[in-house]
Amino acid sequence: MADFTRLKRQRGHIQAMITTLKKILDASDEYPDQRNINYIRSSLESARKAFEKFERIQGQLEELDEKEIDNRAAYVQLYNLEVARAETLLQEANPPPIPAVDQAAANAAVVHTQVASALPPITVPTFDGAPENWFSFFNLFEAVLDEYKLKPVKKLHFLRTALSGKAANAIESLELTDENYQVAVSILKDRYESTRRLTRRHWSVLREYPRLQKDSPAAISQLVDTFNQHTRALENLKAPVCFWDIPLVDLILSKIGSTTAWHWELTLSDDKIPPYKDLLKFLEKRAVCRDNVRNDTNSSSSKQDHNSKLNHHRPQTQAFYSNNNAKQHLSNHQHETLVMLQFRFFTTFTHSSRSI
Repeated sequence: MADFTRLKRQRGHIQAMITTLKKILDASDEYPDQRNINYIRSSLESARKAFEKFERIQGQLEELDEKEIDNRAAYVQLYNLEVARAETLLQEANPPPIPAVDQAAANAAVVHTQVASALPPITVPTFDGAPENWFSFFNLFEAVLDEYKLKPVKKLHFLRTALSGKAANAIESLELTDENYQVAVSILKDRYESTRRLTRRHWSVLREYPRLQKDSPAAISQLVDTFNQHTRALENLKAPVCFWDIPLVDLILSKIGSTTAWHWELTLSDDKIPPYKDLLKFLEKRAVCRDNVRNDTNSSSSKQDHNSKLNHHRPQTQAFYSNNNAKQHLSNHQHETLVMLQFRFFTTFTHSSRSI
């Protein structure tokens, strides 16, 4: 126990060095005019020397208590992140000389190295050019990168790596500079934030949704999810979806089987066109009910199979036992008579056995 406490104290010293480096870097970001590069460099070296002992100490702690294994990743991630921040800051303060032969390629290489070392934990979302995915992509993209207070040129690098297809082609000719980040964002917004274009795209997805091959619970649920998603997106674009009951009901019915459509018609009490949301609710409920019924049926079948196997292996003597179904058809008098005969047979059989 004493060794465990001592090792945790030594690891706490390492953590304190990393925490000190983090505080220095945070203060440097907050007050850049008071930044002391030499102090940052010295704190970085101290953190590195302290962390050299981490592997040995952590390994001994894990041998004494397996729960300590879960703490390893947190310490390593914190150390890597703060060291990367410090290295990036020092590189920016003293950039290496760049040969004038291929200035653009050198700039791109430097930016890539700095961004990659500064942001190891970042998971940047991707965008394939589908207009309906633009808003969710760009909102998440900005939220992720804004947490790290990146310079525009770094944001532009990550933006280019996050795009593919036509979206990537739209900004591929832009050089990696601070000014071009806003240019790239403007180009993409002009292309993918067109209300008319987005409205047509959402409707096109609904119109071209394939007819269900089979009205299974999974297929119906997917259809309901797709129509809910895109109709709500159309509402957000201020499209008058509340007046589209006739085309939407007709469109949904064209995607499902005739049996399901017939059951839907049976729920209607008049000849008016119902809201399309009522049809989606009906389909969602039908999918859930069919899933539940199928599960209950499978469970009942399993129980019946199990009971059948037990009855098959259970020894039975017709002289002592009668079928339960047959008993249900006997009158009370017949049942009493049968029981008496069985009892007499059992008594005679027992007496004979003892005599032998």
